[in-house]
Amino acid sequence: IILGRSNADIMKVGGYKLSALDIEAVLLENDVISECSVLGLPDKDYGEVVCAIIVPQDGAKRKAEQELRPALSLEELQSWSKEKLAPYKIP
Repeated sequence: IILGRSNADIMKVGGYKLSALDIEAVLLENDVISECSVLGLPDKDYGEVVCAIIVPQDGAKRKAEQELRPALSLEELQSWSKEKLAPYKIP
């Protein structure tokens, strides 16, 4: 969790004002995620797009390393997020 953010917390995505902290709170509900940071990256069509930097739990990370795969793929994160977030909030 990043402390002391105020305006940096707000993203404008396709006309929506989004709170990065709200999205982070939802992502932290995922059992694989230990830490995360959400930010808006510039996008010519939408103004900004939602980006998430994920730190996996140690157990998930070790298992993934043994299986030579990522602890959480983008597809897995997006699929899980669809059940919890509006489409424009999904990283």
